Amino acid sequence: LCEQVLNFFYVCLNWCGGAGLGCILRCLSDTVNIV
Repeated sequence: LCEQVLNFFYVCLNWCGGAGLGCILRCLSDTVNIV
């Protein structure tokens, strides 16, 4: 699970670019809801 979350985190990091932590957290929560 941790490894999967880490993968999601990097995807979100790439997607958000330098948009900040708020973007990453939102991306992560959206991704977790999908999964």
